[in-house]
Amino acid sequence: VLGTPAYMAQEQAAGATETLDERTDVYGLGSILYQILTGNPPHVGTDVIEVLKRIASAPTPSARDANPRIPSALDAICQRAMAKEPDARYRTASALGDDIQRLLADEPVSAYAEPFRARAARWIRRNRGTTIAATIVLLSISVALLNLLWQRSTAIQQEMELLGRENRHASGRLNALIDILRSDVEYLADFDDVPTILETQDRPGGAQHMDAREELASAFEEFVKHRKIYFQARLIGRNGDELVRVERDARGDVHAHWVDLPNKSKREYFTRTMVLPPDRIYLSQVELNKEDGKVALPRMPVIRAAIPVSIADGGTDGADGVVVINTMCEPLFEMLRGNAGRGVAPRHVYVTNAAGYFLWGTDEAIETFAFDEPDRPLDGDTRLQERFPEFRQLFARGGSREDQSRVCAADPVDRAVHLHQLRFDPSRPDRFLVLAVDAPYDTVEASAQTRYRLPMYATWALILALVVTLGWVLVRARVPWTLLRHVRRDA
Repeated sequence: VLGTPAYMAQEQAAGATETLDERTDVYGLGSILYQILTGNPPHVGTDVIEVLKRIASAPTPSARDANPRIPSALDAICQRAMAKEPDARYRTASALGDDIQRLLADEPVSAYAEPFRARAARWIRRNRGTTIAATIVLLSISVALLNLLWQRSTAIQQEMELLGRENRHASGRLNALIDILRSDVEYLADFDDVPTILETQDRPGGAQHMDAREELASAFEEFVKHRKIYFQARLIGRNGDELVRVERDARGDVHAHWVDLPNKSKREYFTRTMVLPPDRIYLSQVELNKEDGKVALPRMPVIRAAIPVSIADGGTDGADGVVVINTMCEPLFEMLRGNAGRGVAPRHVYVTNAAGYFLWGTDEAIETFAFDEPDRPLDGDTRLQERFPEFRQLFARGGSREDQSRVCAADPVDRAVHLHQLRFDPSRPDRFLVLAVDAPYDTVEASAQTRYRLPMYATWALILALVVTLGWVLVRARVPWTLLRHVRRDA
């Protein structure tokens, strides 16, 4: 056996001289390359016999095991040149040299199957201009797609805002009527006959000034006749006795009542108003009208405005009486019905109190004023948070001054819901009305689709133009599609 043992191929070390050919020399070149890369021959031992044994039995060493900084492609060239089987080596030294030249030229080598990431990085390094152009086009496509999603989201948000805008408009009208109610109760309390009647309310036998009472009743009648939404106007003495009472009957006629007038000393609106400072107005929550503590029939939702009245020349501490106006809420609520047919349709409109109990609504499936009639059989939802549980926490926290818009799960379709609070009594932050409007979410989406259709078509046209531009850039750059073809295999 002739040669340096450390650089011998397996067949040369075994003395099989008849099998030696150019591939044996390729092994020697690979061994020299290995030593150049690592500083040591591929096989070492204490003597020649041990080195020959290692060549025959040990696997082909990897240069990267000795020096991890060696590129994987160069290690693969070295291992292929030193393969155990001659058929696995380069056929000629020239083929080995060609692979090394390709490596130096930053080209793929035959001995190493590069992953996609390495092939892509090489292509990018060689085509920086094309890469920059393609990146700009891809970013433009991404921006266009994000803009498309943003336009759709904005269109839906605008539809939700439309619900809120109409809701706030309706709230403004209700608030204006409540402001008129405040002014009216102050106006009635300023009638000249009010202090005259209150001065004589404590006379023995109830001998109040009847002429003044009749004149005040006549003035109250005339006033209520011109205010179609007012149900009652009353003057109540300090002991809770009704001194003047005018009322609208079922036919709409207004009359004064003088017989069997009930005492109101236990009613909340009376007790709260009597302890108010002068010129402060009490506004009740919306509730069903009651007589003698029972719901009066037919059921009539009312809101009361009351103001304390004191005799000008004094004589007693605190208020001497109360002027009260009962307002029928049904006409107020009915004007909201128009909102159910505007904009996004079909929709429902609701009014609830601060606890979420329904007071009115266009959906006949709800139950109103359940808090006033606890013994009445109930078939439907009594509170807004029962119908839309997404708002349960909102009512548990005592409401929010901010408008709320949410998509709520419902059967058979989800509903877009907007809530707006009408805080009609600044002195009682816990007392407010909630105006709610809802519409099928698919209807909101369809309306939004119509709103952003033109921008959508324009954006898709831009995206198509960008895709064509990207294809043209890649074709002009002669992208090696075979490089991309193996992405799935490498992954």
